[in-house]
Amino acid sequence: MENVILETKDLQKCFPTVNGELRVLKGIDLTIQRGEFVAITGASGVGKSTLLHLLGGLDKPTTGSMTIAGERIDQLGEMQLSQYRNKRCGFVFQFHYLLEEFTALENVMMPLLVRGENRNKSAEVALKLLDEVGLADRASHRPAQLSGGECQRAAVARAMVGAPEILIADEPTGNLDHETAQTLHDLLVRLNREKNMTIIVATHDLSLAQRASRQFRMLDGVLVEKS
Repeated sequence: MENVILETKDLQKCFPTVNGELRVLKGIDLTIQRGEFVAITGASGVGKSTLLHLLGGLDKPTTGSMTIAGERIDQLGEMQLSQYRNKRCGFVFQFHYLLEEFTALENVMMPLLVRGENRNKSAEVALKLLDEVGLADRASHRPAQLSGGECQRAAVARAMVGAPEILIADEPTGNLDHETAQTLHDLLVRLNREKNMTIIVATHDLSLAQRASRQFRMLDGVLVEKS
């Protein structure tokens, strides 16, 4: 079990509605080994994003446990969760959420600056990552000057800048054309293989899911592993 990076047991998430409680996640049991690339597919509204938000510390489960590298994340307070998101878990959303008033380099640096890291050192680390995702020559450009694919690659660099233990991506290519999406797929696969980065991605794109080491399908609030 020493190689287990993530484990959930009977993870459930309910939301109040005018018609009573809506149970979106109905008991997720999931174990992921360090360095795995896991893809989660399923129709819209079945709970993929809800699960990823829990794993990324963006929300808390209603019941059940969630352990990351031996630590119970579901029991953390808000300040501890903020530190978890900043230091241990990188998150890539369907929309890049880059800050429009800052350059690509400044956006990638931001998590390190939030930690209180030295600005020059942060810039050095961020530029190296921009180079790795093929954007070193675009470092001084603001998001409005970048294509959608370039913004998403910058978002991946930002998620990676703090050397997280897990990279979580929620429909990272949902807004991209096929060719640009394939470029981002290649990037995620390379990060997994070359850096042994644990990656969990929710996607409708079966071509990306098929490149993962394990595939799950979300059905009515539960995960079913594909053989």
